Amino acid sequence: MISKDQLERVLRAGVCAPSGDNVQPWKFEWDGDALYVINDPTRDTSLYNVKQLASFIAHGALLENIGIAAAHEGFLVEEELFPQGKVNEKKECIVARIVFHEGTLQEGDTSLFSYIKERATNRNPYSPAPLVEDFWKSVPREVGIDGVRLIWVTDEEKRNSLARYASVNERVVFENQFLHSFLFQHVYWPDEDGKREDGFSVKTFELPRMGELFFKISRNWDRLKYLNRFMKFSQFVSRENEKLYRSGGVMGAFVVEAGANPHYAVYAGKTLQKIWLTASKFQAWIQPITGIPLLAMRFRTEGSKHFSSFHRSLIQDAYTSMGDVLSLSQNEFLFFLFRLGKAERNPSARTFRRAPRLKSTKI
Repeated sequence: MISKDQLERVLRAGVCAPSGDNVQPWKFEWDGDALYVINDPTRDTSLYNVKQLASFIAHGALLENIGIAAAHEGFLVEEELFPQGKVNEKKECIVARIVFHEGTLQEGDTSLFSYIKERATNRNPYSPAPLVEDFWKSVPREVGIDGVRLIWVTDEEKRNSLARYASVNERVVFENQFLHSFLFQHVYWPDEDGKREDGFSVKTFELPRMGELFFKISRNWDRLKYLNRFMKFSQFVSRENEKLYRSGGVMGAFVVEAGANPHYAVYAGKTLQKIWLTASKFQAWIQPITGIPLLAMRFRTEGSKHFSSFHRSLIQDAYTSMGDVLSLSQNEFLFFLFRLGKAERNPSARTFRRAPRLKSTKI
């Protein structure tokens, strides 16, 4: 049976997983036989987190880390997603029930353990040089569940088009007060705020000195409206991000069958994390650029409350154009988009994590 110390080490590795704005939407409970991974809906209240799907992607990455870390400790995981009839005392969603059995995975899987804490988002420009053949031999090509597929985009014209449409998100963020407010609740300035265990440092944006100054000014909504009115600041931010997204040699896209299926999100998150760890192994980086697909998912499933008619059209047109680039069928939906490549520089800063807290309970 897994010991308390071993379980704590597994969880410390697990929570190194990425999550939107580093909100870390998970909690853990232990009943003596199994670990329960629970979604905390209070952690991510952004408009991107439609039906908690963004959080479930993060949980998928968490579960991938847990499986690798458990194997490193000498255990295999028996994992049940969204166990029926199981809720905790607060009636919160149990994403997974995990039982640990003695045994190890193949070396090819456990070798990724050392990259769990090395993995990070890199928002620097990426080199157009192709990734080595060994990377493509190691990276997963399938998601592992019917209804989700992974598309690799290497064609430069298609990547440039996707970059243009993805960057519409940045314009909307700096024109929509709800998105703007959530972003700046989670960005911190180390010189003013010190080190935080959630959110992310402004340094992770890799902004030049003048860019960081304007970013700081734009924290204030009234000042930002002035910048947009007289300097078209939001459009400038969008163009600069388009240039960034164009860099590199490959993009990846998770495409799902129509419908907001939480299992799809978890499996996409698990596959994304394995790709990300493999990229770290080959000194490559990933940056998610998936705002537009998630907002389009919101429009489709929950409506467009909090968005102007202009922004609704802007987002929907961008999303439709993305689907055309990827040649999606009518029953397919672009769910998650990311760019991948060798970076010109390492990240200037990294995010931190809250220490996992394990609650003993009966489910």
